[in-house]
Amino acid sequence: MSNHNLRILGTGSFLPKNLVENNHLESKLGLDKGWIEENCGVLTRYHIQEEEASELGAQAALIALKSASLIPEEIDLIIGVSGVMQQAIPTMSALIHKKLGLKKTQTFDVNSTCLSFVTGLSLASNLIESGKYKNILLVSADVASVGLDPNNPKTATLFGDGAAAVIVGPSLNSSSRIKSSSFETWTETQDACKFEACGTKLHLKELSVENGHKQYFQMNGPKLFKAAIPHAMKLIEKVLEDSNMKMEDIDVCIPHQASPFALRLFHNQLLKKYESFSAHFLNIVHMFGNMIATSIPHALDFAIRNNQLKRGQNCLIVGTSAGLSVGGLILEY
Repeated sequence: MSNHNLRILGTGSFLPKNLVENNHLESKLGLDKGWIEENCGVLTRYHIQEEEASELGAQAALIALKSASLIPEEIDLIIGVSGVMQQAIPTMSALIHKKLGLKKTQTFDVNSTCLSFVTGLSLASNLIESGKYKNILLVSADVASVGLDPNNPKTATLFGDGAAAVIVGPSLNSSSRIKSSSFETWTETQDACKFEACGTKLHLKELSVENGHKQYFQMNGPKLFKAAIPHAMKLIEKVLEDSNMKMEDIDVCIPHQASPFALRLFHNQLLKKYESFSAHFLNIVHMFGNMIATSIPHALDFAIRNNQLKRGQNCLIVGTSAGLSVGGLILEY
């Protein structure tokens, strides 16, 4: 896909009040002082206390609406792009719809785990291009903390909770657009990242002492990253080629904020392959942890609000997700 009419009208993020520092987690999990920074690399993250994911999402949406100078009633469609659900039914987008006080506005969810926002943004560009929708709100709200295994410190210390929202509309007279995008799924390493319980295969009532660990998120980070990075590098080649661009044309690179070690490896691979790589490589995972699907729109909002991504600049957004899936796009902001 190339040159799809799309303009980001506003963005917003919202975090739980509870800032969780390493010393607190190390004490809670029985880890030596300094273990998290050495073995995980995350310094701080935010975890919910009594908040609901949909409430975080609604607050992020309100901030994005203010940024776009819109009111909720001007939204034509809400696309939920969370990586994990608050509940099985109804959808996250419908829960947020109610919290925004809306009556008729259409809603649906897109779930491709950590790639949900990127997938939703690509889909939104098609819907905007069709002319049927004017203002689309994409909201990701992820609460990872409730599903982390305390007996697996490498995952229990990596993830954070939070929400981010992005409002998109037609470009009109601006040059804003998605220049190219690509998505692929490779299932050979599907077992490296999974959450087996709470679906129709394994209901919570069927959990036993033997399979109780399946109520928690499970991830083999090294295996996942080793498989994902070669696919991500090839995908970048494709989106550059499809948009007739070179790496030196990219101003900002926003990767999925998977882990400090994964981002360091990915950045080094880009520098190794592209001598001309000089884009600002956004790496904020050490401050917020891996926020699942929220990580990319949160990083996008962070870049815009901190003047790291400016109007007219080209932004390469690339991510990976359980599946294993890879996806990315080039956005002219």
